[in-house]
Amino acid sequence: MEVKRALISEAPLSIVVLVICLVPVVAAGRPGLALRYPYDQGIENDPSVLLHLDFDDQQQTEAWYAGKTAYGWTDAPENVFAGGGALEIQQIQGTHLPSDTTSAIAATDVAYLRWYAKWQAGYDWTAHKRPGLYARVPGAPPGGGAGERPDGYDKYSCRLSIGFDRIPHFYTYHPDQFGDYGDSLLPNLVDLSEVVLEDSRWYCFEIMLKANDADILPFRDGELKMWIDGRLVGHYEKMRFRETNDLKINWLSYSAYVGGDWVSQQKQNLWDDQIVVATEYIGPLADPASPYWPTLTPEVKYLGDGLYGVTFTAHGNDGQQKSFFADMSFQGANGGVIQQAKAVIIPGVLEHNVDTEADANLYDGQGTPPYEKDRDSYFLEPFSSGDVMALTAGENYYHVEAGTGAGGEYEVAPLAYIVTTGDVSFSGAISRLAWNYDAAGVAEMPAPGDANLDGLVDGGDYTIWCDNYQQAGPGWAGGDFNGSGIVDGGDYTIWADFYLPSGGAVPEPAATVLIALGSVSLLRRRWRI
Repeated sequence: MEVKRALISEAPLSIVVLVICLVPVVAAGRPGLALRYPYDQGIENDPSVLLHLDFDDQQQTEAWYAGKTAYGWTDAPENVFAGGGALEIQQIQGTHLPSDTTSAIAATDVAYLRWYAKWQAGYDWTAHKRPGLYARVPGAPPGGGAGERPDGYDKYSCRLSIGFDRIPHFYTYHPDQFGDYGDSLLPNLVDLSEVVLEDSRWYCFEIMLKANDADILPFRDGELKMWIDGRLVGHYEKMRFRETNDLKINWLSYSAYVGGDWVSQQKQNLWDDQIVVATEYIGPLADPASPYWPTLTPEVKYLGDGLYGVTFTAHGNDGQQKSFFADMSFQGANGGVIQQAKAVIIPGVLEHNVDTEADANLYDGQGTPPYEKDRDSYFLEPFSSGDVMALTAGENYYHVEAGTGAGGEYEVAPLAYIVTTGDVSFSGAISRLAWNYDAAGVAEMPAPGDANLDGLVDGGDYTIWCDNYQQAGPGWAGGDFNGSGIVDGGDYTIWADFYLPSGGAVPEPAATVLIALGSVSLLRRRWRI
């Protein structure tokens, strides 16, 4: 269906933190196809897209469902996720309705299906089916075959299904299923309490069906994946769907069918919007005009010996406690080199790569020489102990795909601590509140002692340090260069060591500050005695 919305040409508001500017980028790989097409505008023209149904146009929507009972269209804003319209489905009391509607797609070995769904207030959670992907022998009808086990040559499928317990699961037909009817497979990457659905809110669902390669023994490299609001919640591997590679995924099956042997207990509505089928991960819609664009912001401290420690923190910017999912890469830039250390307990025998905050805390001070967590890069809680899908390190490179885990709802959540000799670039996506947001930029390391970021370490920076002396929490801009949380003599030493104005000697601290510093020195001497 043609998109009727006007193209939003404005870039999102630039956000400056130190010398960081977050700007939209074309994200590659996991961050999602939808990031390339804000509001899915023009997504149907992408070569990886097999089908796009935005339901903006009433006539086109009605032509698609071809007069079937219980199907409808709405443009009521509260029931449209994006654009000018949505599919409105009525489940009729005492019946299984609605029946399925199918759309042919180009045959493929792997397909991703993404859409948005909402259930009405007071919805009675009777178990019902949802959209899915089907493979049928060319020329065979897409429907039918319930209760018939696939033989590897005739069919296979996977759709979403909602149980009486309000938990979404895979409903899949494949040759190795346990009975005549398809297998119900629950999300296996999260605590199930985290995926219990609620009425009156939109969810972004995505499922992936990857057929196995029937030419490679033992024919079990098929996969199923499920995302909810951009968070990977289910992944099943080593599955066998077919005995011949000629049997490919070739149908979208739309469904809100109630049953097996039960029927809807009341008349009730649900809504679906923005259906996309593609051969790569799609992800939630991108919304560059959102006033709540999540950001990734760095906080810098100088460690000495030419090293900086940078804490990257995700901010929701919406005042809400919600989960995060981050798919981010960090890389040294402009000559900067990311530092990676091992905890060497027994050289050559017991050596640990440290990539999580828990391990950094565990090994801190251990080994020969002692491992120093402050001088190593790793991922931070709650991400490093949450739903970790990928956490990898390479030469001058770090990558994470992780969510904030069980009970992990935050407005602000630290993501990564990166130790570097210079600048660090970052790129990827943050998913939140059923939307996908890209984040990219370069964290440029200022000269140690340059509080006002004018490129000089001079009297202006000294004045800032002096004005904030003994103050807690002002950050780099307030003169806390070593990240200790308080502006003190250690920060003055960094400033003095790098003092480089247009000319002149290093100024001494003001008299009151000298008295305070002297008191600290005296206290230290007394303690030593």
